[in-house]
Amino acid sequence: MESSDAIKLLESSSPHQRLRGARHFSRTSLPDLLPKLKSFLQKERVSHVRAALELAIKRNSRSNTPEDPKSTDENQIDEDEGIVATKQEADKWAGIILHEIEPKVGLIRVSAQQEISDFENSETKRYLESLDMVLSGFSDLRRSIATPKADELDLAELIKEISQQECKEGTDVSLSGQKPFIIKGDINLLHMAISNGIRNAVEAVQENTDEKRVIVSWSKTDVEYSVSILDNGPGICDGKSSFFEVGNSSKKKHGGFGLAIVKHALENLDGRTSLATAKDGGAKLELRWRLQV
Repeated sequence: MESSDAIKLLESSSPHQRLRGARHFSRTSLPDLLPKLKSFLQKERVSHVRAALELAIKRNSRSNTPEDPKSTDENQIDEDEGIVATKQEADKWAGIILHEIEPKVGLIRVSAQQEISDFENSETKRYLESLDMVLSGFSDLRRSIATPKADELDLAELIKEISQQECKEGTDVSLSGQKPFIIKGDINLLHMAISNGIRNAVEAVQENTDEKRVIVSWSKTDVEYSVSILDNGPGICDGKSSFFEVGNSSKKKHGGFGLAIVKHALENLDGRTSLATAKDGGAKLELRWRLQV
């Protein structure tokens, strides 16, 4: 396909055609077209087309283009496209599930309230609340793969507010870091990642019979910001990275969305996450993402 044909596809009213056009430019190295690609991205409203355009812009922004186009770093292309495909699938299936199931759950709730005399104390209500939690997880998962914005915010204040919201009685949540701590980043994605991380830690220490302690710290280097969430709970099993996958949780009655949401939100901020057993026991979750200037 010629680049001129791909441009025409990006001007199409069909999301499918625009996706084809965006995918063409994810395999090219045409820096002169960057302004045009960024213009298409600003107007695009379909999430998976946006993801493909973001990949195209990333590929065409690289200055170290190989002399032979055929010898392009195919492994990097495959990796980038794999991330885009994962985001597309997550967004598609989460959207389908929410669209199809959410209204029906509402109807079931209304009918159950009318037909069950003691609905408030019924097993039906508890099962519906569990289902609500799963649907809420899918909704948060979709938001975690949204295109990030660049807001100016006080990270220290954001962490303080989240800690107050997530803290449970009898749990000591300590904060350590510079105040104020003004950064640029997407406040919604950061709120989602940090709140799920702190909530996970607070829930972990509830198993303790004595001291329940969570320590949240933040800092930055020349290239990245970091937030560390340390708890004195039971720790993790074998440091499994699968905890970041949807549906995986070490806790009973949990949908397994929390750490998956953290992971997706950080990836969208060009960041990464890690979870490990802490030196003195418990678990340590680290969030790191690139500085925005």
